[in-house]
Amino acid sequence: MLAKYKMWFTFKEVLDVYPTYAPTPNATNETNWFLSMLSTASLTLRYAGIKSNGTTIKEADVKKYINDLCNVVFDRQHDNYFYCKEMDVIDYTLTADDFKKAINKFINVMNLTLPKYLPMIFEAENLYQESLKKLESESDNFSRFNDTPQEEQDEVDFNTDDYATNMSRGKSVSKVDSGSPVDRMDALRTKWKSIILEWSNNFDMLFIDDYQLGG
Repeated sequence: MLAKYKMWFTFKEVLDVYPTYAPTPNATNETNWFLSMLSTASLTLRYAGIKSNGTTIKEADVKKYINDLCNVVFDRQHDNYFYCKEMDVIDYTLTADDFKKAINKFINVMNLTLPKYLPMIFEAENLYQESLKKLESESDNFSRFNDTPQEEQDEVDFNTDDYATNMSRGKSVSKVDSGSPVDRMDALRTKWKSIILEWSNNFDMLFIDDYQLGG
């Protein structure tokens, strides 16, 4: 019986199955490398709970955040082991089938976490420049006065603008400090979090460091 060998491959070695799209540490070959790589491998993301034609968070936004996330994960994990294969030979070249088996684990985590982190990172990106702004409240009121004689038999709606003697609308905006600037700075220090870091942490379970294998 031939001996079986367990071969471990790093995240970068798996991605290098498609060298046209595979990034290098700290630099990517194109802005949409991960989704382009999946398309070439005939793989797609199948996340639920997100509108594909949203008007607030647009498709271009979704692709941008996916790309940003994959760059962060790659920068953190490219040298860590990602895929294990048992084989009869020591010298082995990964195939497209190996890529699909390995990257499907990554896709599953993406599918399950994207609905949670997408709105969070979208709002954080919009708010970070005004994270210390004052709280605002806005009120809008409208009044209509009508002294036209009303007779039920006329069956006329006297509440319309055509029968109004006068109308007025008022709008007010107020801004208040929620604590001193020091208090707000302390809240920013203790409560503001890196959403992209938290999101990328969800992928840590897919990777194995060299020391975990006794290397």
